[in-house]
Amino acid sequence: MSESEFKNSEKYNLELVEETSQHAVYRRVAAADAQMKPVSYHYYYFNSGTLVRTELVETPKPGIVLLSK
Repeated sequence: MSESEFKNSEKYNLELVEETSQHAVYRRVAAADAQMKPVSYHYYYFNSGTLVRTELVETPKPGIVLLSK
């Protein structure tokens, strides 16, 4: 798939996160929780305008912090 075909098919849920003259990385929300906070993302990697790799990444869960008084 070409980069232009991809951008046309994913118009609304797409963010360009990195771009150079030969390389581009796009991100879209794959899943969200009840409060609409993203819990996973799909990343799409393009080299010279051609899709070369996709990756599903789960967002890190926040650690529990205990505060003592």
